[in-house]
Amino acid sequence: MCHRLQTVLIFIISGPGEQSFPELCQQILDEDIAQTHYIEGKALALDELVMPYQ
Repeated sequence: MCHRLQTVLIFIISGPGEQSFPELCQQILDEDIAQTHYIEGKALALDELVMPYQ
């Protein structure tokens, strides 16, 4: 029987996540994980959002 050690990360982003979520993902990939697991979302102006459709 094989056992694997798994790491579970739990984060809460409160509010808009258009900027906060990609930043969090990059921190996780860089292994520079945030000290807090509750993140206040940062709002972007509508003209700064990149829409996935035209």
